[in-house]
Amino acid sequence: MGNVHFIKIEIMKVCAYCGKKNPETKDHVPPKGIFAPPRPNFLVTVPCCNDCHSDTAKDDEYFRNMLAMRKDTFRHPDVQGILPKIFRSFSKPEQKKLTKSLIKSIKKTELKTSEGIYLGSVVTYDADLSRLDKVVQRIAKGLYYHENNVIFPINGKVKSYTLHDLNIFKKDKIERIIEVLSNAQVKEIGKKTLVYRMAKGEFEHLGLWLLTFFENVDFLVFMIPPTKKENTV
Repeated sequence: MGNVHFIKIEIMKVCAYCGKKNPETKDHVPPKGIFAPPRPNFLVTVPCCNDCHSDTAKDDEYFRNMLAMRKDTFRHPDVQGILPKIFRSFSKPEQKKLTKSLIKSIKKTELKTSEGIYLGSVVTYDADLSRLDKVVQRIAKGLYYHENNVIFPINGKVKSYTLHDLNIFKKDKIERIIEVLSNAQVKEIGKKTLVYRMAKGEFEHLGLWLLTFFENVDFLVFMIPPTKKENTV
């Protein structure tokens, strides 16, 4: 039997977000700041160029702070571990404007059932949903690369919604979304710090994802590939 020669094939790395060749750094998906130290050994990272990575830190910090300060995430072990750092961050001079805005938005909100039964009141605050969506959409693109080893098409569309936004969909579509996600593959990062469900290409030829942070904060993400016409532009 003759000698067997193995050929080493190297796959060229590209930025998971823009496709630039030989990216200079890595991006944590989700942001590593949502994990309490000591962080898990197997956090997901994707190749990323400096241009795509340079403006993410402040948005990631805002995302972490807004989700961790919710009443329904308070008992999560990672939230308990990062809260001291979050409170310290609000005392930084560069956070002065955000801190004032957050304090100003704090208010009491009455809780009622769909039948109008009063359940009491809770303290709430306003969050910039467009800023949260920006981070969620980047996480979805990063996970797409992680799962498929290819970037999501640059001219494709990524849309994210909180579960409170589902009232924009018709009842039959909501039922279809629930059906597809109930059969989707489920993966977990950390101590259920992020749990994500993937229904790739199973919802009207779209990618449908459900990202759940700290066991209680859900974002529904549609990843819409470009049409053949858009692909040729």
